[in-house]
Amino acid sequence: MSSIHFEFVPRGFASKKDRAWRAGEAERASLYITAHDSLEDGELGWRSSVANDRNEMRTFWRALEAVERHDRANANVYITEVIELPCEASPRLRRRMVKRIAQRLERRGLAYVAAIHKPDRGGDQRNFHLHLMYSLRPSDRIAPYEWEFGISKVGDINTKDGIRERRRCVVRDINATLHAAHLGKRYTALSNGARGLEPSMQTKVGQKKTWANRRLLAAEQKVDEIHRLLAIAADLRATVERVQQAVKKAKLRVVTELRRKAREIAEREGQRAVALSEIAVKVDQAKLALQMREDRARVSAAFEELFAETMPVAPIAEIPRNSESTNARTVSDVSPKPTRRPPLALTEAIPVTVGYWLGVSACYQTVCGIVGPK
Repeated sequence: MSSIHFEFVPRGFASKKDRAWRAGEAERASLYITAHDSLEDGELGWRSSVANDRNEMRTFWRALEAVERHDRANANVYITEVIELPCEASPRLRRRMVKRIAQRLERRGLAYVAAIHKPDRGGDQRNFHLHLMYSLRPSDRIAPYEWEFGISKVGDINTKDGIRERRRCVVRDINATLHAAHLGKRYTALSNGARGLEPSMQTKVGQKKTWANRRLLAAEQKVDEIHRLLAIAADLRATVERVQQAVKKAKLRVVTELRRKAREIAEREGQRAVALSEIAVKVDQAKLALQMREDRARVSAAFEELFAETMPVAPIAEIPRNSESTNARTVSDVSPKPTRRPPLALTEAIPVTVGYWLGVSACYQTVCGIVGPK
């Protein structure tokens, strides 16, 4: 069984121990104990009966200080307790202990802020402890940023007997939680001196040294963060260089491919131009052949016309009519017999033959004049 560390400190307008009271101290104290870097499990490490966030919490303590200032000049504003928590317990089990301790204040209508602190970096790593800050004036939160304050205060806590009772209540609540969790560690409300033991050699660090340690820790964390950011920047620089190299290679590949495509297109266009020229030559040849065919047809037609005009044609025999017929009927059964033309005498045939060939020659000259170049 271990003696529990329990520290009870009242603070008011007349307080001069360690430091004199300054306006806004309650608000600053609430922000100090709920500092995120000090909390165990971050935001899970604190709770309040009068606020849902830090801004509402500081507004409550500002309003409470204004109420107390209207009470009396030396009025007490808040109580702060520092309570040891077992390091053997889990973070969830420690939060159950704090909830059990705070329920005693809730049943009496007292506003509180509770924060579980983890051990400082340079201190004893078993030093899990609770900062409990509460007011002795009953208050009720009826809406966000709206509270009702009691007329009178609870007077049985800030006394010697009241402090001893608070110590016993805290020990009972912690032991009950340990028993429910089947842990063997137990605390006693008696101090080491009352038990005849030597006082603990562990000295209190103090608020100023704690703040200095926290500032030093924050500076070290900033340095670590700077080194981390520098490493990230170096990685980003290397990544950018790799990306630039990849872009250059990709651009080179694209340019090479475009040039190859351009050459292929030029070759295809050349082949197309050759094919078109061949087609044009064939078309011209076809036109020329067609023109020659038409010319030959015109020459043939001219020769035929000339031959038709120059060749002698036998006279067509007339069909005899029956003049004696009274009914003017044509005799169809009478067939004219072809009359054979007697041969021409030599003196007549020679002029005819010569005239024929002279006509052929004239026709040829006429045709040549027609189809010749214009």
